[in-house]
Amino acid sequence: MPGLRAVLGSLGAIWLLTEIADFLFEGAQDWFRAQTALYIGSISTVALLTFLVRVYEPRSVQFAIPTTNTHLNIKYGNLFDEQADLIVAVNEFFDGDIGQVVSPDSVHGQFIARYFQSHAPTFRAVVDPLLALHLGEDVTRPNLPATKYPIGTTLMVPIGAQHAFVVALATTDIQTHRASTTVANFWLAVTNALESVYHLNNGRPLALPLIGNGRSSLNLEPQHLLRLLVLAIIDTARKMQLPEKITITLPEACFDKLDLREIAGTWRK
Repeated sequence: MPGLRAVLGSLGAIWLLTEIADFLFEGAQDWFRAQTALYIGSISTVALLTFLVRVYEPRSVQFAIPTTNTHLNIKYGNLFDEQADLIVAVNEFFDGDIGQVVSPDSVHGQFIARYFQSHAPTFRAVVDPLLALHLGEDVTRPNLPATKYPIGTTLMVPIGAQHAFVVALATTDIQTHRASTTVANFWLAVTNALESVYHLNNGRPLALPLIGNGRSSLNLEPQHLLRLLVLAIIDTARKMQLPEKITITLPEACFDKLDLREIAGTWRK
């Protein structure tokens, strides 16, 4: 346990200082004996404060990506409250039907509900002209969009004064509508979306969710997923100039599963 290790470390430091004082100053040992209650109380207070500080989990961390001008902010919150361009991951059909096909609880579903009034035709009226610029593959899929696009296909969709970089992350089972992805496809989707940001975003702040944590069945623990997402951002930022401010928003459901300090400590200078 990190908290226990920190407490033991602080107690070891106090013991060392006590031994040094006893060696250097005549009468120090008698003073410690006379002030036993104060001494023990001070040690206990230091140990408790050390434990609380070490085990306290912050709700946000920030750090500069080394060798770049980009600062990464990781925090708990709602993606759609950010005053920034967004990255939103969807399936390879760019579906807009909320319900059996697109979960209303997913970021994909919330995006359509918030900006397109949960209305699939409105969403498709915006994305279809953008998809016409990309090569897709037609399949048999009754009553639903039947052209699927390569993983990593990214569209810049206007949403008021902002833009959403909507990227194909997941493949979809035509029979069950179940979405799934792989680590390789995750990396491809995230880096392709970031490359589109580089070309089209003009340096505006950028926000993205914990991509792959929802219905796409990546099957990684949130801490490993966050590490992978941060690594993809850092790797891309070192190759091309990304916005100076990038925010990853995390769902409250992941609070007990994430160690933000560990992530930040890995990359802070």
